[in-house]
Amino acid sequence: MRLYRIAVIAGIISVVLLSAAFILYQGSYGELRQSRARLSAVRGESHQFREYRNKISAIKNQSSQLTFLSRERDINIDYEIELTNSDLGVLLDEISKSYSGMIIFLEQAMIESTVEGLTVRIRGFKLGGAAQP
Repeated sequence: MRLYRIAVIAGIISVVLLSAAFILYQGSYGELRQSRARLSAVRGESHQFREYRNKISAIKNQSSQLTFLSRERDINIDYEIELTNSDLGVLLDEISKSYSGMIIFLEQAMIESTVEGLTVRIRGFKLGGAAQP
Protein backbone atom coordinates (compact mmCIF):
# COMPACT_ATOMS: atom_id res chain seq x y z
CA MET A 1 0.00 0.00 0.00
CA ARG A 2 2.88 2.27 0.75
CA LEU A 3 4.32 1.81 -2.76
CA TYR A 4 0.89 2.53 -4.22
CA ARG A 5 0.71 5.89 -2.37
CA ILE A 6 4.22 6.77 -3.53
CA ALA A 7 3.28 5.84 -7.10
CA VAL A 8 0.10 7.96 -6.96
CA ILE A 9 1.98 10.93 -5.46
CA ALA A 10 4.70 10.53 -8.10
CA GLY A 11 2.02 10.41 -10.81
CA ILE A 12 0.33 13.57 -9.50
CA ILE A 13 3.69 15.36 -9.26
CA SER A 14 4.59 14.28 -12.79
CA VAL A 15 1.22 15.51 -14.15
CA VAL A 16 1.71 18.87 -12.36
CA LEU A 17 5.29 19.15 -13.66
CA LEU A 18 4.22 18.19 -17.19
CA SER A 19 1.42 20.80 -17.10
CA ALA A 20 3.82 23.45 -15.77
CA ALA A 21 6.35 22.57 -18.47
CA PHE A 22 3.68 22.88 -21.17
CA ILE A 23 2.51 26.26 -19.80
CA LEU A 24 6.11 27.52 -19.68
CA TYR A 25 6.68 26.26 -23.22
CA GLN A 26 3.61 28.12 -24.49
CA GLY A 27 4.71 31.32 -22.73
CA SER A 28 8.24 31.07 -24.10
CA TYR A 29 6.91 30.38 -27.59
CA GLY A 30 4.78 33.53 -27.45
CA GLU A 31 7.75 35.58 -26.28
CA LEU A 32 9.87 34.05 -29.04
CA ARG A 33 7.32 35.07 -31.68
CA GLN A 34 7.22 38.63 -30.30
CA SER A 35 11.02 38.79 -30.21
CA ARG A 36 11.24 37.57 -33.81
CA ALA A 37 8.71 40.19 -34.88
CA ARG A 38 10.71 42.91 -33.11
CA LEU A 39 13.95 41.64 -34.66
CA SER A 40 12.49 41.70 -38.17
CA ALA A 41 11.15 45.23 -37.56
CA VAL A 42 14.56 46.39 -36.33
CA ARG A 43 16.27 44.77 -39.33
CA GLY A 44 13.81 46.48 -41.68
CA GLU A 45 14.38 49.85 -40.04
CA SER A 46 18.14 49.26 -40.16
CA HIS A 47 17.92 48.52 -43.88
CA GLN A 48 15.88 51.68 -44.46
CA PHE A 49 18.34 53.67 -42.38
CA ARG A 50 21.24 52.37 -44.50
CA GLU A 51 19.38 53.31 -47.69
CA TYR A 52 18.63 56.81 -46.38
CA ARG A 53 22.26 57.23 -45.27
CA ASN A 54 23.45 56.21 -48.76
CA LYS A 55 21.01 58.62 -50.39
CA ILE A 56 22.04 61.46 -48.09
CA SER A 57 25.73 60.82 -48.79
CA ALA A 58 24.99 60.84 -52.54
CA ILE A 59 23.14 64.14 -52.13
CA LYS A 60 26.05 65.57 -50.15
CA ASN A 61 28.46 64.47 -52.88
CA GLN A 62 26.36 66.15 -55.56
CA SER A 63 25.41 69.22 -53.52
CA SER A 64 28.59 71.11 -54.41
CA GLN A 65 27.78 70.74 -58.10
CA LEU A 66 24.17 71.76 -57.54
CA THR A 67 25.29 74.75 -55.46
CA PHE A 68 27.60 75.79 -58.29
CA LEU A 69 24.80 75.44 -60.83
CA SER A 70 22.33 77.32 -58.66
CA ARG A 71 24.60 80.36 -58.57
CA GLU A 72 24.19 80.73 -62.31
CA ARG A 73 20.61 81.98 -62.28
CA ASP A 74 19.68 82.90 -65.81
CA ILE A 75 15.92 82.59 -66.25
CA ASN A 76 13.36 83.16 -63.53
CA ILE A 77 10.26 81.00 -63.58
CA ASP A 78 7.07 82.41 -62.19
CA TYR A 79 3.78 81.11 -63.54
CA GLU A 80 0.37 79.79 -62.65
CA ILE A 81 -1.60 76.92 -64.19
CA GLU A 82 -5.34 76.42 -63.72
CA LEU A 83 -7.13 73.17 -64.55
CA THR A 84 -10.90 73.01 -64.48
CA ASN A 85 -11.32 69.23 -64.34
CA SER A 86 -9.27 68.65 -61.13
CA ASP A 87 -7.25 65.90 -62.81
CA LEU A 88 -3.88 65.78 -61.04
CA GLY A 89 -2.47 63.36 -63.62
CA VAL A 90 -2.97 65.88 -66.45
CA LEU A 91 -1.34 68.55 -64.31
CA LEU A 92 1.72 66.39 -63.60
CA ASP A 93 1.99 65.50 -67.30
CA GLU A 94 1.95 69.19 -68.27
CA ILE A 95 4.62 70.06 -65.72
CA SER A 96 6.84 67.14 -66.76
CA LYS A 97 6.48 68.07 -70.46
CA SER A 98 7.41 71.67 -69.68
CA TYR A 99 10.62 70.79 -67.85
CA SER A 100 11.85 67.55 -69.41
CA GLY A 101 15.61 67.58 -69.94
CA MET A 102 16.27 70.68 -67.78
CA ILE A 103 17.58 71.32 -64.31
CA ILE A 104 15.00 73.40 -62.45
CA PHE A 105 15.59 74.95 -59.03
CA LEU A 106 12.25 75.54 -57.33
CA GLU A 107 11.97 78.22 -54.69
CA GLN A 108 8.28 77.68 -54.09
CA ALA A 109 5.59 75.41 -55.52
CA MET A 110 1.98 75.31 -54.39
CA ILE A 111 -0.96 73.20 -55.59
CA GLU A 112 -4.32 74.53 -54.50
CA SER A 113 -7.71 72.93 -54.96
CA THR A 114 -10.49 75.41 -55.68
CA VAL A 115 -14.14 75.07 -56.62
CA GLU A 116 -13.25 75.53 -60.28
CA GLY A 117 -10.41 72.99 -60.26
CA LEU A 118 -6.69 72.91 -59.48
CA THR A 119 -4.35 75.90 -59.40
CA VAL A 120 -0.57 75.52 -59.45
CA ARG A 121 1.82 78.35 -58.68
CA ILE A 122 5.52 77.75 -59.26
CA ARG A 123 8.40 80.14 -58.62
CA GLY A 124 12.04 79.30 -59.24
CA PHE A 125 14.78 79.54 -61.83
CA LYS A 126 16.56 77.45 -64.42
CA LEU A 127 19.83 77.69 -66.23
CA GLY A 128 19.86 79.71 -69.45
CA GLY A 129 19.65 78.50 -73.00
CA ALA A 130 15.98 77.48 -73.13
CA ALA A 131 12.85 79.58 -73.31
CA GLN A 132 10.58 79.92 -70.33
CA PRO A 133 7.42 77.76 -70.55
